[in-house]
Amino acid sequence: MSAPVLVAPVEYRHPRGEPQRIARRTILLHLIVLGLIAYGAEAYFTSFTSSPWRAARAAGRKFDNRTFSEVAADLNSAGVRAFPDFSTGNIVGLMTVHPLQADGKLIVPLGGVSNAQIIEGNENGQYQIYRSDEHGFNNPPGLWAHQVSIALIGDSFTEGCCVPGENSFAGVIRSHYPGTLNLGMHTSGPLVELSVLKEYLPDIQPKVVLWLYSENDMLELKEERKTDLRRYLDNREFHQTLIQRQPTIDRIWSELAAGRTEIGKFTRLRSMLPLTVQDAMPDVSRYATLTATRYRATMLIDGTPRQRDYEQLEQILRKARLAVEGWGGKFFFVHVPGWAEATGQRTAIKLRDRAMASAKASGATTIPISEPFRQAGSPEELFVYPGSHYNECGHSLIGNLLVEYLRHELPNLD
Repeated sequence: MSAPVLVAPVEYRHPRGEPQRIARRTILLHLIVLGLIAYGAEAYFTSFTSSPWRAARAAGRKFDNRTFSEVAADLNSAGVRAFPDFSTGNIVGLMTVHPLQADGKLIVPLGGVSNAQIIEGNENGQYQIYRSDEHGFNNPPGLWAHQVSIALIGDSFTEGCCVPGENSFAGVIRSHYPGTLNLGMHTSGPLVELSVLKEYLPDIQPKVVLWLYSENDMLELKEERKTDLRRYLDNREFHQTLIQRQPTIDRIWSELAAGRTEIGKFTRLRSMLPLTVQDAMPDVSRYATLTATRYRATMLIDGTPRQRDYEQLEQILRKARLAVEGWGGKFFFVHVPGWAEATGQRTAIKLRDRAMASAKASGATTIPISEPFRQAGSPEELFVYPGSHYNECGHSLIGNLLVEYLRHELPNLD
């Protein structure tokens, strides 16, 4: 018998660097899978749960697929002077690069196009169109010439997007107090709103000013303070006499609508895009940073206000309060509940409480409507769709809550 042959085991050697390449591929694969999951969740939260056309279809309504430009063109061809719903907030970021000028001087228009048909957004299937007043706001004609007892300052919730004017909460308040002036303008934040107050209210001196604050206002503030609007906060005497310059403001917005300025080229292009693309444009950076997904996980969202932001909000509200009290008026702060707060999202509630604390620190009288709003019904009954503005039921509820408060606290207000 021959002796067994001992064979030494052969050690397999990876080519140089192969383990590292395998590890990198594994890590990359895991990152891709996690990314797909994360952005899939973000797409669900920002698109599938917040879609105007889905809401219209669910309600059995036909959805108007026209762009803003197409709607304006159809109205103009019929002899109607119509414009998309332009506002300072739409262009505040662009103004830092392309400041607007009139008569050789910088100007920041705060009102809209006067005495025109204004095309608002389409959240319920059809564009809401209203006729602007003599200073470009959403009010019945001639209201400025009468005694104004209540003025509303705010953003698109206050403006009344996207319901008929008489069914907005401003309209509900006006049905009880006819001298109610609505100075709400969409995409306005606290600094634009302070500017509107200082430009348009000292001459009419309403007895009551309601400052309607929305949960996204602080994000608007971050852009606003980069512009010339800072002068309204830093200089007590600064103003642009806009209430006397409406023809100039009309010309500026007309040039923007026609695309005859650098900013106008962008706004005109935007108004020609389909609604789905337009809605996505302001949210690209927030989508990229998974804002909606992290919000629902109660993590800090990108752009979440910091303490210095609330200190500036306090400063703005104090300036507004002192201006109103200077003519003998009363100043009230109202936190308008949005979808996130109405659905109990902890981050939204935390941000609401911080804003309310800033308002109280400014000396403003706060009107608490969050709890009665929450108790009144499910969010689905009060909003057009998740993340949208109020429907007519939501507007009616807010309006009646404010009327009830005013009647109790100011029984002699007419």
